[in-house]
Amino acid sequence: MGYLSASDVTTVLLLQSSQCPNSRILTSDGKEVFCRFPANKHNLPEGNVILKLGKVGVKRGSQRIGAYGLRHIFEKHRRDLKLKNAEDAVMFVEKVLTKGSRVFIDRLKSDKPIVISASIGLVILEPKIVRGQEACYSVVTAYARKAHPGVLIAKVQ
Repeated sequence: MGYLSASDVTTVLLLQSSQCPNSRILTSDGKEVFCRFPANKHNLPEGNVILKLGKVGVKRGSQRIGAYGLRHIFEKHRRDLKLKNAEDAVMFVEKVLTKGSRVFIDRLKSDKPIVISASIGLVILEPKIVRGQEACYSVVTAYARKAHPGVLIAKVQ
């Protein structure tokens, strides 16, 4: 596992789903962490939020199985989010994961928190909890949709 800046991620690398899926993407200002997942009303642990290069996933019908991270966001949502390159995707995720953004839990999928910025869109996170280590949250996907049904559990600090 290594670190990549968004400017290092070419369109060719984005579309090669087998190379370095667990490499972490740095923020536009070179930080390893996009934000801190806050204390909340759903008893999910606090932890750092990261973005991985990820996988495009395998297409089954209208869904992508095993898809997550920057590759998935770019491949599946680039038109909706108006992304030209990896840097645009990173900046979208950064804008959603800012102070004051609301954190929800979907009523049906309570294990994946959803962070919503009412003016930007939303990001879905997946908790990565390893015994004996601090919890970490990985970005699964992002949407331009600015609302989602669910229960408000916290705000990004």
